[in-house]
Amino acid sequence: MKRAILYPATVLATGFAYGLLEGLLALGFRPGGVTPVENFPLSLVHRCLFYAILSAVVGASTFLTAAVVARARRRRGPSPARAAAAAMLGCALATNLFWAAIAISKLKRFELWGREFNVWEPAGFFAFLFGPMVVLIVATALILYKLSGKIKTPRRVAAAAAAAALAGWGILLIWNVAQATARPEPPAGYPDVFLITLDAWRADAFGPDDGTKSLTPNIDRFAENTYVFRYARSQASWTLPSFATIFTSQYPAVHEAAANRPLGTSQPTLAEILASRGYDTRAVVANELCLPFTGVTRGFRDFHYWNMVGWLKTIGYYDTNLFFPAFRKGREEKRDSRITTVLTDATLKRLERRGGRPFFLWLHYLDPHAPYWPPPEYVDAAVIESAKRRSRKMPGDGGLRRENYNGEVRYVDHELGRILRVLEGRPNTVVIISSDHGEEFFEHGGVDHGHTVYEELLRVPLIVKLPGYGSGHINMPVDLIDIAPTVLDYLGVGIPISIQGRSLLPAISDFGCERPSFAGPTQLKGSSKEAVYYKGNKLIYNYKYRDAAAWYDLADDPGELWPKPPSDYEAVELWKLLTDWRAANARLRQRYRAASEDGAIRDAMKTMGYVK
Repeated sequence: MKRAILYPATVLATGFAYGLLEGLLALGFRPGGVTPVENFPLSLVHRCLFYAILSAVVGASTFLTAAVVARARRRRGPSPARAAAAAMLGCALATNLFWAAIAISKLKRFELWGREFNVWEPAGFFAFLFGPMVVLIVATALILYKLSGKIKTPRRVAAAAAAAALAGWGILLIWNVAQATARPEPPAGYPDVFLITLDAWRADAFGPDDGTKSLTPNIDRFAENTYVFRYARSQASWTLPSFATIFTSQYPAVHEAAANRPLGTSQPTLAEILASRGYDTRAVVANELCLPFTGVTRGFRDFHYWNMVGWLKTIGYYDTNLFFPAFRKGREEKRDSRITTVLTDATLKRLERRGGRPFFLWLHYLDPHAPYWPPPEYVDAAVIESAKRRSRKMPGDGGLRRENYNGEVRYVDHELGRILRVLEGRPNTVVIISSDHGEEFFEHGGVDHGHTVYEELLRVPLIVKLPGYGSGHINMPVDLIDIAPTVLDYLGVGIPISIQGRSLLPAISDFGCERPSFAGPTQLKGSSKEAVYYKGNKLIYNYKYRDAAAWYDLADDPGELWPKPPSDYEAVELWKLLTDWRAANARLRQRYRAASEDGAIRDAMKTMGYVK
């Protein structure tokens, strides 16, 4: 009985101690995937849980080994003090070797108290591997030596270990209860909020086009009872700054989320605001640039990445531990993994979990992002073969890429239809369907996204369903920066002063007025362009080359093929709007401090194929 009490108390205390140690270390240690400091209390709980379980597994193995050895030597069993020492020392050694192996194979670079190290260099190896491992093992050994020398009886050893375990877990219990009671109860009748985004979804890939068969019949059917904004534009032509804008309602020039910089913590996100109002916030994503280290998932209490290892997430490992990238599968598995189906299944499970609180759920489909690998049943083999023949004759035609892209859109629409059918039975749900940006197919000599601010990259679908409101098509130009203030305005929640967008409810009620639409600056492939659109005219300015500015009359030239002279009156008016906007952004940028640079984002961009 005494040994039965001693062993679990010892391993639980060990697990708590290591969880606490790594949690404190996270305040100064920032490798790729580190949990932001603002989520530190929650991550500390998860670390303690993970280490307690890991300690139990390793400690059990050590304890059983000691028992077998003792039996082989014809002793009745190991003494409790020695068994406890073996379990704890085994935990320390195995845990450090475990993280060392991960660091060597996955980490490479890390930052400790403001200084960057490389694991492959001697200084980095000593700082990360050798130093902490030796210190932890020596410290544990010294503590155990003292305990075994002063506490002779099993009863006292068990009491000391049990006291340490109970104290640690008592603190966790108190903290969890405090967190649960601190969450406000939302007013009765608050609707659920469901944001659905498709990566790289162009405006012309939604609905029937020129009388042809629609790529999105399920979305079309759902949109019949919603508001459809036909001229919605993104404020960035690639993922990270676009989602940072959607969730903060700030322009990219203010929040500065970029290729080497995560979203900062100075401005609240939509998820944080709704969580503070009692919402259960959940995110289901598949894009590397939507992972926690980018900052765009701030405020989501439940985070699900498409190929996370389930059992690791169950014990709190995946989304909070310092080294979670080690257990992510590679993006090359996209071809056979049917990511969209995986995301749909995960979302449907979350829709089934009806708690007592309304939810804010963000679902982001990776498709139809490049590379385009649609399941074969969603493409027309004859069209593909024709596109291949045309591409051989006309390199840069883009027909083959576009047909495979269309196949991915059809695939997403089919899977999303499963969710939309569930939502039909939930009338008290705000539903917003959109994209983060568009996609180019050689309209201006290139492919992909992130390098220009032409319409094929900025114009995206925007579908908004608001319980109690009607439906219809709205031709007023609007922006994705307006999504957050629209949701807050509809819910009657105060809109923070940090928000630069505006609510779309006046536009829905037919008393809104058009305002200029801005985008940029772009940041990929050496591009540095900004754009302003107003009253049918659009100015594109390349501030990398100060004299490179051109404007387009989109009514006469929707493809932006014939730039007009920058000396025209329309261009002067647009230029004035752009310069005033840039000045306002510069003032706000001083107030909302951007985050420091983070190499993990660049690593994620390599995985996504943005950089080599």
